[in-house]
Amino acid sequence: MTNTKSSHIDQEAVFSTQDSGAPITSAPGAVPTVGPAPQTARLLPSDIPVAVDVPATCGMLWAVRDEVIARMESRFAQVDARFAQVDARFAQVDARFAQVDARFVQLERSLTSQIQDVKADVARVIFLVEEQNARNKVVLYAMMSVLNRQDHCEKRLDAVEATVRDLAKHVPPKAA
Repeated sequence: MTNTKSSHIDQEAVFSTQDSGAPITSAPGAVPTVGPAPQTARLLPSDIPVAVDVPATCGMLWAVRDEVIARMESRFAQVDARFAQVDARFAQVDARFAQVDARFVQLERSLTSQIQDVKADVARVIFLVEEQNARNKVVLYAMMSVLNRQDHCEKRLDAVEATVRDLAKHVPPKAA
């Protein structure tokens, strides 16, 4: 608020600075004057200027600018720190994926080795079965030969027995 009794600058006054740092005060329709704002000998509570009435110096503006830049840099640093944390987490996840990939590669190699061992065992068993089949054929042929010979011998024995029975029928019994 502006006190109209003692202040000769109204609310629409524009404040700026020159190179010297002294404020230039100008009101609409007035001629700008260079120098400090007018002071009264005795300030009453109603004469104390409010923030709107106080002119901003170049140093004040630079200080506010520096403070805003510092705050922005602080926020950017916080955002960068958070991005660094996220990047670190991604790096951890990537490391975990690399570990899992390494485990899969190790498991794949192990399984490949085991599969090759099983294939070798199957080939060995197939060879043994074929060899046993070949031996079985030899034994089968030998057994068939023995059985054929036994059948032949039994037929001859049956013929001899039949002959002996025939002969025995024609021989008279002995007297005692």
